[in-house]
Amino acid sequence: MARRDISYPAIGDDKKILEEARELVQRLGFKVAMPSQVQWSDTWYGDHGTRVFIPSDVVFAIVDVLVLPGRMRGRLSSEEWKPILASSLIYFYSAQKRFLKEAFLRQVLPFLFLLVVIDYLVLHIYPYLALPVTFVSFLGIIAWGITQAKPFERQAWLMADREASKFVGKENLLRVLEKIDSMGLRDIERLKHGKITAHFADRPNISRRITNLRRWVPAEVRVSDENRLS
Repeated sequence: MARRDISYPAIGDDKKILEEARELVQRLGFKVAMPSQVQWSDTWYGDHGTRVFIPSDVVFAIVDVLVLPGRMRGRLSSEEWKPILASSLIYFYSAQKRFLKEAFLRQVLPFLFLLVVIDYLVLHIYPYLALPVTFVSFLGIIAWGITQAKPFERQAWLMADREASKFVGKENLLRVLEKIDSMGLRDIERLKHGKITAHFADRPNISRRITNLRRWVPAEVRVSDENRLS
């Protein structure tokens, strides 16, 4: 059973956040457990004791629990949390799975096939090397899969932002991201300015999220502009 940090009763803004989340789950059409609890915490401990850091610009959806970053409590209203909720729900319930599947098909599967071929050749030419080569290959698959999945996860977040803007409004999501960016939070600044950290991160930094939204033009807007020009 997952170990949780201190939980707070869903009163005031917490209750509104929970209501907003339930409404979004229904509007987005996700067939998942309806959120029933809001928790404020900077970390989450999984079933195997894994410590997960909760970023300041993200809400974690874990089964029926919404985990919001504890350091952000009181800094945003329930209305401001709604765009962040929409993006996070889309990421955890849809985009992440879609992009990780794509990462497996486009990156891991070809690499796995190459290693199988190499193992087969080694087994027939140098049989005594079969075991060490297989072991090294196994480690290679794990390392390759981890490193190659990160860019796809970052793209999944950016797609989730674009999808969320269709439900909560592009400007509303931009406004909240810019507000969080202006707070000078340590985790936000570290990801923005740390090149190595950003390279291995499973989410884009907030500047990238903002730029992604500013440059994105919804399809219906593009069609409207084209009709006006024709």
